[in-house]
Amino acid sequence: MRGGPGPSRKDIVGRFWSKVSAGSSLECWLWKASVDRGGYGKICAGGEGNGWRKAHRVSWELHNGPIPDGLHVLHRCDNPPCVNPAHLFLGTHLENNADKIRKGRQQRGERHGIAKLTDADARDIRQSHSRGESAGSIARRLGVCHSTVDDVVRGATWTHPEAYPEAESFAGIAAAKATARQPSLGGIL
Repeated sequence: MRGGPGPSRKDIVGRFWSKVSAGSSLECWLWKASVDRGGYGKICAGGEGNGWRKAHRVSWELHNGPIPDGLHVLHRCDNPPCVNPAHLFLGTHLENNADKIRKGRQQRGERHGIAKLTDADARDIRQSHSRGESAGSIARRLGVCHSTVDDVVRGATWTHPEAYPEAESFAGIAAAKATARQPSLGGIL
């Protein structure tokens, strides 16, 4: 029966544990059943909507209680099918994104599925612009929109380290971005 009250907590607990390969508290406890496209376990908990819940969130709730509004359940182990509560922690959306970037899971630059440029193109754009080539000329040469070039020059996009080889640290990236944003005086001085 769709949209009904769903299974009881006891039913969910039993179904949850039947789908977990648990080991020691140091090991990942792997979800053995259905997973989503990201590799996160999922379990049907019934109720409103389609009733599917992420297994690591269910694990958190079984061991720690409700997840406060606005918080995500993150993995210390960075292993999506893991449901070991010792490997899970709460974080905001911003913290989740920072964790994803720190662990190298954020698709950036040419690894992003819709990227029209390569890291080398981004470097070329900054170098060509710093030598005086117009954004329009660069855009035509690379077959992209003028705004795409402007975004790279301003440091609004393509800010990951691979696109800034001249910067050896994130502080260097910030300095390189600041230099890219400085207006050209066009040889006045």
